[in-house]
Amino acid sequence: MACKQGKPEIVRMLLDRKIYHNKSNDNGLTPLLTACEHGYTEIVEMLLDRGADFDQSDNKGWTPIMFSCRYNRLKILKMLVGRGALSEKCDSWGQSPVMRACAHGKTKIVRWLLYRDLNYNTCDELGMSPIMKASNGDNLWDRSHVINECDNTEMVGNWKDKRVNYDKVDIDGQSALMYACEFGHKGIVQLLLNKGVDLDKCDNVGKSALMYACEFGHKGIVQLLLNKGVDLDKCDNVGKSALMYSCEMGFIEIVNMLLDRGVDYNKCDKSNRSPLLVVCRNGFSDIFQTLSDKGADCNTFDNRYNTPLIQACRFGHTVIVQKLIEKGVDSNKSDINGWTSIAFACSKGHTEIVKMLLDKKVDCYKLNTLGQSPIMHGVVYGDIEIVQMLFNRGVDCNQCDRKGRSLFMAVCARGLTEFAKILLDKNVDYNKCNKKGWSPLMCACRNGHEEIVKMLLERRVDLNKCNKWRWSATLYSCKHGHQEVLRMLIFSGANIDQCDNNGCSPIMIACKRGHTEIVEMLLNTNADVIKCNNNGQSLLMYACKYSQTEIVRILVDKGIDYSNCDKKGRSSLMYACKYGNTDAVRILLENKGDFNSNYADGSLLLMHALKNSHREIVNILVHKGIGLNECDSSGRSLLMKACEHNDIEITCLLLDRGAELNKCDIFGETPLMKACEHDDEQIVSLLLAKGADYDGFDITGHSPIMKACEHGSTEIVRILLDKGADFKKMDKSGQSPVMKACKQGHEKVASLLFDKGAEFDNFDIIGQSPIMTACEYGHTEIVRTLLDKGADFNKCDSSGQSSIMKACENGHPEIV
Repeated sequence: MACKQGKPEIVRMLLDRKIYHNKSNDNGLTPLLTACEHGYTEIVEMLLDRGADFDQSDNKGWTPIMFSCRYNRLKILKMLVGRGALSEKCDSWGQSPVMRACAHGKTKIVRWLLYRDLNYNTCDELGMSPIMKASNGDNLWDRSHVINECDNTEMVGNWKDKRVNYDKVDIDGQSALMYACEFGHKGIVQLLLNKGVDLDKCDNVGKSALMYACEFGHKGIVQLLLNKGVDLDKCDNVGKSALMYSCEMGFIEIVNMLLDRGVDYNKCDKSNRSPLLVVCRNGFSDIFQTLSDKGADCNTFDNRYNTPLIQACRFGHTVIVQKLIEKGVDSNKSDINGWTSIAFACSKGHTEIVKMLLDKKVDCYKLNTLGQSPIMHGVVYGDIEIVQMLFNRGVDCNQCDRKGRSLFMAVCARGLTEFAKILLDKNVDYNKCNKKGWSPLMCACRNGHEEIVKMLLERRVDLNKCNKWRWSATLYSCKHGHQEVLRMLIFSGANIDQCDNNGCSPIMIACKRGHTEIVEMLLNTNADVIKCNNNGQSLLMYACKYSQTEIVRILVDKGIDYSNCDKKGRSSLMYACKYGNTDAVRILLENKGDFNSNYADGSLLLMHALKNSHREIVNILVHKGIGLNECDSSGRSLLMKACEHNDIEITCLLLDRGAELNKCDIFGETPLMKACEHDDEQIVSLLLAKGADYDGFDITGHSPIMKACEHGSTEIVRILLDKGADFKKMDKSGQSPVMKACKQGHEKVASLLFDKGAEFDNFDIIGQSPIMTACEYGHTEIVRTLLDKGADFNKCDSSGQSSIMKACENGHPEIV
C-alpha cells in the first residue's frame, strides 16, 4: 500500500523492520512492480538496494522492466537494467518490453532499448514483431516517430537497415504495412514504402495493403500506394478487389482515384458480384452514377441471379432505382427464388419504388417459386397503398400459392376489410382452404377481424369447417379471446361443442386460456360441460391445472361434477394440488371435493402438494385432516416425503397433527432413516425428540446410524451415538457402520466410531475388513488411523487378497 501511494518514509520504516519485500498479492503484484507501475523512483531504488527481485513477474508475466516500458519510466528502466534485470524477458503473451514500448508509442524507451542491440525481429504468440506493434493499433497518435527511432543508425549503432525485416508477417499473414494501412498511419506507410516493402503482399485471406486502405477509407494512403505502382486489380480469396471494398463502404473519392488509374470496374468476385451490384445493394447513388458513366454493366447478376435493380428495390434505394429504370434495364428479371424487383418492393413496403415500376408497365402477376405474386407479398408484408395500386391493376381473385393460400385468405388474415369486400364482390371462393385446411373464416377469427367475419357470415360461409388438426373458426376465436367474433359465430349457428384432434372443445380451450367472459357465454349457450378430452380431462381439471381460479368458481357454482377422474385417476382437486392452485383447492374443499381421489399408482393429494413444495396447500389439507397417514404405492408416508425433501416446516406440522413416527415403507425405511440419508440434522433431532426408533433397520439391515455413516453426516452420527444407537450392528452383507464410513472415506465419522470403541478388525460376508476397504478405495488418512489402532493388515478376504494387494491393484502408491 505504501508503494502504491508513493510514501517513501513509510516504505523505509517498513524495510528497516525487515518486512518481506518480495511478497505478492492475488494479482501477483510485488512492492517493486507497484512502484515501477506508478513511477516512484526513490521507492524503486530503496527496494533494489534491499535486494528486491527485479525479475519477478505478476500473474500476466509482467516484470518491473515491462511496467517501466509500458508507462514510460525511463529513469527506472535504466536503474533496473543497470542492476542486471532481463530486458528481453517476455510476458504470458510472448510480448517483450520493446514490443510494449512500440505498441504504446514510447519513443524514448524504444531509443534507449535499441542502444542495447536487442533482437528487434522477435515475435509474440500472434507472430507480431516490434515493427508491427508500432504500425498497428487505433490510438490517436501517428507513431511514425517510433519507426524513425527504430531505424536511426546514429542512435542504434551497429543496427543496420539491412537487418530489419520489414516484410515479416504475423500468424494472420499481416505485415507492418498492412497494419499501418488498416489503421491509417500515413507517416508509417511512407517510411515503409521508402524501405522498399512488398506492396502487393497479401495476408492469409488474400487481402493486400491497398485493400485495407480502401476498406477503411484512408485516401491519403491509397494515393501513396497508387504512386508506388500497386496492383489495382488484385483480388482476395473471395474475389473482392480494392475497388469492391471502396464501393462496399461508399468511399467515392477512393473510387474516383482507382477509376482514374484504369481499374477494372466490371471485375466480379467469386459470387459473381460486380462493384455496381454492391453499390446498388448499399445505396451509394453517387458511386453508382460514377460507375455507370464509366460504362459499368447495369444488367449484370450474381450467382443467385440478383440484378442491380433487384438489389436496389429490395433495400429501398429510390434514386438508384430511378436511374436504372431510365437506363432501360430489364425490370422483370427474377432471382434464384423467382422474386422480381416489384415483389421485393411490395414485401418491404417501398411505395414510391412500386409506383415507379408500375408506371414502367412491369409484370405485376409474375409468380415466385412458391407460387406467390407481388400483390400477395403486398398483402402479407406491405403497405395498404401498395395493395391499392396493385388492386387497381386487376387481380386474379382465386389464385393460390404452392401451399394453397389464396389472396383472399391473406387479406382476411391481415384484416384488410376494404380489399376483402372488393374480392367478395368479384365472387371470390370464400370457402377455399389451403393445404393444411385453413379457411378464410378461420384466418379472420384467429386474428379477431370482426368486420370481415361479419361479411363472410352474411354470405353463409361454412361455419364448422375444420383444418387438419380439426380446429374450427369457433375454436380459434375461443383460444384468442375474441368475444364479439364468437358471439357472431354462435348467433349464426356454429357448433360450440366441436372438438379438435385431442378432444378439446371450445369451452375447454377458453378454460385453459383463462377467457372468463367466453366461458360464461358458452355456459349460457348450453355448451357441453360434461365432455372430456382424449385423456379424460374435464373443464374443471383444465381450469385447476392452469390456475384459472375465477373459472373454477364459475364451474363449481354451475354444479359441475368435480369428483370424476381422468384416465390416470387424477381428479380436479389433485390437479389443483399438483400445480399449486391454492384458491382452487379452497373452493373445491369448501364444496366437499373428492379429496381421496388418487393416481393409479397410489400417490395422494398431499403427496403431490408436498412433492411440488406447495406448502400452503399442504397446510390446508392437513388442517382438514386429509390423508395424514396415507401412503403411496411404495408405502411412503407424508412424513417420510417431508423428511426426504428436508422440509422441516411440513415435518413439524405433520408431527403436531399426529403423523405416525415409525411407519415404514415397503423397503422397511422409516422417516428417521430418510432424514439421516438426506443429512438433515434438524429433522433428525426433531424425530428423536418425538421418540423415533433409532435402532430399527430396513430390509437390507441398514439402521439410521448406518445410513448416516454411509453419507458422511458427522453431526447426525454424533447425535445418534449420544442417544445410544447400536454402532456395532451389521447389515445383511455383514458390514458395520464403521465399514461404511471407511469405504466412503468419511474420516471424521470413522474417528467418532473408533472413539466409541467400534471394532476395526471385523469382516463382512466376503471377508473384507475396514482396512481392506479403505485400501481399495484409496482413503489414505483412514488407513493411517487404522494402522495406528493396530488393525491387522495381513489378513486376506475370501478371494485371497490382502490390504496391500488391494492398494496395489487400485493404484494407491502412498498407501502401499
